[in-house]
Amino acid sequence: MFNPRLDTPIAIEKPSTVEDATYGGPSGAFVPWVPRLFVEWQDALPGRSESLRQGLETARNTARVRLRYLSGLDSSMRVIRDGV
Repeated sequence: MFNPRLDTPIAIEKPSTVEDATYGGPSGAFVPWVPRLFVEWQDALPGRSESLRQGLETARNTARVRLRYLSGLDSSMRVIRDGV
């Protein structure tokens, strides 16, 4: 039975479809898709390959996020927690 603790607020943003005025390609900006959603957030410990990349520490954090089914959600979107 799926019964997560949905106690962590997040926002989901999707890539903007606006083209860059200078170069004509995608702008790289994100726009809000779901402004507030409660999920179960579990920080995951990084593996050796994730913590060091070419001898340098990376700022990317890995987490497991569980949420109820959300139609339209895909891997191009990003999750924002605590405004970051």
